[in-house]
Amino acid sequence: MALEETGPGALDPKWGQELYIGRDFKGAIEGFSSIEGIPKVEAVETNKYLNRRFITYDAVFDIPKDLTFLLDKFFALSSCALFEQGIDTWVTYPSLSFVGFVSCLETLINVDNKNVALER
Repeated sequence: MALEETGPGALDPKWGQELYIGRDFKGAIEGFSSIEGIPKVEAVETNKYLNRRFITYDAVFDIPKDLTFLLDKFFALSSCALFEQGIDTWVTYPSLSFVGFVSCLETLINVDNKNVALER
């Protein structure tokens, strides 16, 4: 069954059609959006950020100053969890265990080398 392209009911889904498309959807992505003119996200002192109570909030988005530090610790901890899961699954699923170990190492390498410039 072909998809109607014009007239009333055009682009309405029909039983058995081969594909679904959205109105005004351009299928190809031509590039990233420009970030010029977008203000930088404000970094607030961490204690002030985490201890905001009984305050009305507006639509401002901000982050704690040590968010990078906290995320580094989170990724290191997730690496430890992957390692532990690899040990637990070694006897039953050695292939899955190996994948867990590789993911663990990739996470640790990314954390340790986050400031190293990469060739693209």
